[in-house]
Amino acid sequence: MAIGNWIGIDETHYHDSCGDLAGHTATEMLAVTDAWWHVVNEVHYLELDLGSQVLIPKMRFRGQACAAYAPTDVDIFVSTDGATWGTAVATGVNPFSYGADWGEVDTTDKTGRYIRLEINATQDACNSYLIWGTAALPQIDVWCGALPQKFTTIVPLHSRQLTTTSSTYAPTDGSQGMIAWDGGKYSNIIAAYLIGTGYRTGSSGGDPLPMWNMQLYDRTNSAEIGAVIDNGITAETAISSDVSANLPAGVATLDVRVKWRDAVSATGLNFYLVIVQESTADNKTRIYIPMSAYSSRPTSTYKKLSGIGVGGVSEKQFKWLDASFGDTIAGAYFSATIEANTASTFSAKLDAIGGSDAMGEVTTTNTVPTLVTSSDISSSLTDTTVYTTWIKATSARPSTNDQIYNSYLIVDIEDLTKYLTVYDVANAGRNISTAGWTEDKNQMVRYLTGTNWYTADITEVVTHSGVIAHFGDTSMGGSLYDDGVRNSTADLSTVLSVPTLLESAAITPADDSDIAIGLDLGSTGFFITGTVYDSKLMAYISGIEATAEVGSIPLRMLMGVGI
Repeated sequence: MAIGNWIGIDETHYHDSCGDLAGHTATEMLAVTDAWWHVVNEVHYLELDLGSQVLIPKMRFRGQACAAYAPTDVDIFVSTDGATWGTAVATGVNPFSYGADWGEVDTTDKTGRYIRLEINATQDACNSYLIWGTAALPQIDVWCGALPQKFTTIVPLHSRQLTTTSSTYAPTDGSQGMIAWDGGKYSNIIAAYLIGTGYRTGSSGGDPLPMWNMQLYDRTNSAEIGAVIDNGITAETAISSDVSANLPAGVATLDVRVKWRDAVSATGLNFYLVIVQESTADNKTRIYIPMSAYSSRPTSTYKKLSGIGVGGVSEKQFKWLDASFGDTIAGAYFSATIEANTASTFSAKLDAIGGSDAMGEVTTTNTVPTLVTSSDISSSLTDTTVYTTWIKATSARPSTNDQIYNSYLIVDIEDLTKYLTVYDVANAGRNISTAGWTEDKNQMVRYLTGTNWYTADITEVVTHSGVIAHFGDTSMGGSLYDDGVRNSTADLSTVLSVPTLLESAAITPADDSDIAIGLDLGSTGFFITGTVYDSKLMAYISGIEATAEVGSIPLRMLMGVGI
């Protein structure tokens, strides 16, 4: 029996059943030669013998049958001896709802040799008579052994807060920032979700209910990937259904759009894509690290964003550490959405905060938002160097039409063992002039961990990284609030008046919690202000191993992982 795979249940796995009618047996159903009939008003059962003790973490079913008698309520039991069954590992399973398609059912992990299916109800509401199966497709299967690892990456999508009074999605010109997507850089995506934070203004009544909407749009293929919808009049977080089927398989340009429904306005505050992957023989992924928010009116020489008057709170910094990404970086790129004024050339690059390690320059003369991505810069990135985005324009008098909408450091990793993924909490930066800790829910993300996003053998270490500074004789602090409660372990503080990158010790945010930024100006006075330029959750992920069968045993089990 191959471990770590679907067994392929057939008649050889038959152990026992409640009975049959006129030769329409459970064995024939398992052999895919006939349906199983049992026309007795009782709880029907079928027992399977897998031949040896294995871990059983999930099953799958089809519900093909005479529609009037298909099973609709099945409990699953696992036993080591075929006699003592204990508590059900799954209840209320409805094979009829799956029809001709496989429907997977996660079970409480249990090791055993025997499986018992108790069929409590069928489509026959009067007598619960059972007819299950056809001569066309198998109806039952079992996953044997340890599940493949599951791991998650975050794609920050939103570079500035946007309010629109449009009832159709806007902007359509990419000015909310565009993303260089390549589905070929990921292995085995099994799910993907959009998570957005926003609010709307307008009446709270009405039918339909007023809503704010945020959309991820595929500009290359002219198609919606997915959207989130909510009706909150203060900042709230919403999550989409699974959008993985809509993600482009190859190269595409994606952008973000906002609209309202039956309201006055809608504001999109933060938006990101969650990618869930399952381990395979060739694990790979793409990492997006935000390197700037929106800014405009640069000078004619390169400057960091904090040195520019308009959009000066947009600076983001990132400390490159070789150890965060494992041994196999397949490529790294600087990518930016930029726009030039008439008769101007707009340029952006990635450089060290001291201006000593420039790379990845991108330029445009286009007077519309334009996504430009550099050639591979992976060999130029220097361990422990702090990088940021620098911009310039050749106009004699650069204007607000010389603009950068977003920028990213994109890292492609193959033979994946570890990586860093980033939640961009303060995607737009924030000034403060009042003393004491203040929570800003307009700068908020939903943090995800647990079994939906990672398997138990994946290690995740989370820290808070921030860029903060102050103006005047004071100090400035930045932190994170976890569902409204400040996490003091995430506190950062500086007395410096230049944007300073700091990182906390490891923190433990609660699963599925809303994480917002916190600001603390040490004192107030004339011209005393503080700034949070950047605030990120840094999730350092390790323990990923390839799942490839060697003979009948997966490689990760030969390495000591599994049952």
